Amino acid sequence: MPTYKPYTEISSLLGSGGVRRIKEYHLDRHAEALANQLEALCRFLFSAGGIAEAGSVTLSGFDLRVQNRLGLTLDALAPVRVLDEILTLPSTPATGTKCRVVMAAIPQLASPADSYTDPTTAEVVSQPMSVGLGALLFVEGDTTNYPAIPNGAAPVAQLTRTSTDYTLDLIENTPPTFRW
Repeated sequence: MPTYKPYTEISSLLGSGGVRRIKEYHLDRHAEALANQLEALCRFLFSAGGIAEAGSVTLSGFDLRVQNRLGLTLDALAPVRVLDEILTLPSTPATGTKCRVVMAAIPQLASPADSYTDPTTAEVVSQPMSVGLGALLFVEGDTTNYPAIPNGAAPVAQLTRTSTDYTLDLIENTPPTFRW
């Protein structure tokens, strides 16, 4: 079972009068088949995930910026990629709390959305396409240990909360493990 599905189910987008179209279900099943093939390919090639392209990771106060980072979830089920994203870290952890930022396998919607006109109803239907394969996620630990990397995610950085902001303790760049 894939960790995530890298597409938006367009059958969940209702047409006029709340009607769902069979055509949309067909497209969803096609996208699901592609997601399953991608998972199978990842599992065939790798026994464990990691980072393939480190990109850049910078911290400025509470803002962690990640650019051009590519990896594979640690369970080796899905690729994850962040092109350019800034994550504003929460101010709630106590001083000394060890935290982690990861790239989670969450589909990101493209803009603008694809649109088409239904030939029967003349209704214009917009479908946001999922093209991104990852998003930054903050994981809070305790004052002793960094939190574990959750399923469906690849590592980015280890941080520690200070009295004023955060320190960037480690940028995690362990590569994926090939099966042979």
